[in-house]
Amino acid sequence: MSRSPAVPLTTSYDLHTMKPRLITTLAALGLALGTVQPAAAQIQLAFYPRVGLLAPDEYFYEQFQKFVDEEPTEWTTASLGRTGIFGIGAELTFGEGDIRLRGEIMHAFDGWLLGSHSILYPRVLSRPPYVVTVWADIPYDMTMTSLHFVLPTRLRIWKVEPYVSAGVGGKFYRFGEPTREWAENAILPEDGFAWVLDLGAGASVSLTSKLTLDFHFRDAVSRYWDKNQNDFVFSTALAWRVY
Repeated sequence: MSRSPAVPLTTSYDLHTMKPRLITTLAALGLALGTVQPAAAQIQLAFYPRVGLLAPDEYFYEQFQKFVDEEPTEWTTASLGRTGIFGIGAELTFGEGDIRLRGEIMHAFDGWLLGSHSILYPRVLSRPPYVVTVWADIPYDMTMTSLHFVLPTRLRIWKVEPYVSAGVGGKFYRFGEPTREWAENAILPEDGFAWVLDLGAGASVSLTSKLTLDFHFRDAVSRYWDKNQNDFVFSTALAWRVY
């Protein structure tokens, strides 16, 4: 029986034959990376501060308490005043900018709610009916969060690009104490949360390859106190593109 030759445990490599293979491998790897890089550049990220004006709905709530012959004789009405609003946000741009996704958190500061409590006193003999109204101011804060899509239009003029936006979010209400003694039966506002449907439009102005000035108007539609709330936000942002 013949024995097969022994296989050596170590192998020697010829550098002259490996060099062309190494160069070919590195060239193929570089080509692959070069094709991947443009795909990664299809997503851009930008951060921005935003500041503006919050113009809440005219009436925040109107609650009737007492009735005589189905006519109200006592009620409380409240309306939120206009106030400044500021926040921060981030924007993802997909592809050539045909669609963008924004996430924002904004806070309204130094806001005031104007409340009134009215009582209708009926006619007594020859004295006509009359209404007594007591007013009070109540401080409020509102925090708004939103996640919405931005869809640029094709009406680009110079460096100005109009767009429309739509999304969802939430409102967080917080109220302080009245600044003066209010009526005993007055209905005070309550802290709470409401879901929001965001609808808006705006325009972005390209300043440099990294900086963009943005103007935005949106209607934050929600339902609170059994009433539809239309809170308008007019704001401006300066966005810095990270990559």
